[in-house]
Amino acid sequence: ALSISVFLPPNYEPKPITDLKRISNNIIELDLSGIPIGEQEMDLVAQCKNLEWLELDKTPITDTELNKLTGLDQLSMLKVYGTGITDQSISILKDLKGLKSLYVWETQISDVGLKDIKGALPDIQINDGIAPELKAAFIEKDTVSDSKPLNKTS
Repeated sequence: ALSISVFLPPNYEPKPITDLKRISNNIIELDLSGIPIGEQEMDLVAQCKNLEWLELDKTPITDTELNKLTGLDQLSMLKVYGTGITDQSISILKDLKGLKSLYVWETQISDVGLKDIKGALPDIQINDGIAPELKAAFIEKDTVSDSKPLNKTS
């Protein structure tokens, strides 16, 4: 079993990812966050039949690329926040019967779509971000003020 994280190099080429094809059945975790992936890389993802954990957040994927996840029956965690997916991906997400965690903020999935997913997968935990007012309150309470000096001990 392999866990693979890919980091964005200065000059991106899909070949290091697509070359993982020969070990695709051994990959159970794959993190492609922030990588400018496209159809070639998603073809590799589709071949990872034992994949349990997939991070595609902050990538340029759309509904077309997300269709490649069909048949990934072992997938239990999926991060697709900050992508171009829409309600057109709901049928794909609903068919991922093993899905337990889904991260979808900053996408075009509607509240109705989220309810549809939850109806099909009642045990799923959907993280669709934080309400702006809660985020503002959290930042206000959690930020160290620049105007207050920190106590120094010698």
